[in-house]
Amino acid sequence: MEEAYPVLPQFLKFRSNDNFGQLVWNEGIQGLEICPLYDDKLDQPLQPTRLEWKAFWFLLEHAGVWKWEPTYAPEDGLSCDEHQWSLIVSKDGRFISTCGNEAYPGTQEKQYEEGSPYDVLRTAVEILTCRHYDSSMLSNEALTSIPHSFDFTLWSDAYENLGINIRWRKNGPGLQWQHVSHHEDEWVELPSPSRLTWKAFCFLMELAKVEKWDAEYTSFTTAHTGWSFKAYIKSQTIKSAGGDTYPNSEEGAGYLPGSPFDILLTSLSLLVGKDILGMRH
Repeated sequence: MEEAYPVLPQFLKFRSNDNFGQLVWNEGIQGLEICPLYDDKLDQPLQPTRLEWKAFWFLLEHAGVWKWEPTYAPEDGLSCDEHQWSLIVSKDGRFISTCGNEAYPGTQEKQYEEGSPYDVLRTAVEILTCRHYDSSMLSNEALTSIPHSFDFTLWSDAYENLGINIRWRKNGPGLQWQHVSHHEDEWVELPSPSRLTWKAFCFLMELAKVEKWDAEYTSFTTAHTGWSFKAYIKSQTIKSAGGDTYPNSEEGAGYLPGSPFDILLTSLSLLVGKDILGMRH
């Protein structure tokens, strides 16, 4: 099923003159080349994981990149030290070439706003290149959508220990996981996610629209796999669960690549730092 969602781009080039530089996909080496500003020396090529690529494409979908205008420019002219950026990307037959000078989609001011489409794009690029935001660039207000708590469970009756629990307590033990089994294992503490990872997680939660999921997705036949997601986000309680059935997917057919449940799994995997499906065993 994962193979049905290809992640490598046909073409990718992103440039920003705010100390980022230029990012280019090199198909020959199957890697990303980063060229710093005003420096001909290339950084060591990067080979993002499949998880990072999936998060990148999901975030581009959330930003609505494929519908951006070719050019963005302020109405009152440019300053001498304007921020210039450009993006050219192609995947699965879709293509966009867009750029801006001190102007951004969905933002009226000369500085892009937190949570704006361009901010989502920058977050996607940062995830892909593993470059974390400086804490001074990310206000506390930008992180208000971090869940106060959540609990996620994924299980299968094929094997006794084929399942996983993940939980988060903002004012408690933090991020933890355990195997699902008849004999419960102890909760294992996971490293604290970075501010960048939390930001990407929050954007992906918005894309998946978890607050609109039904309370229950149940197959008419006996379920052989099950899941549940409970969260408290932005003063809203979210509860959803299913057996062999998922949001926006046919009953009993499993979840589809790129579907809301796939986005949820990707967002949780980002927090954990590895594919949570591989942690079930």
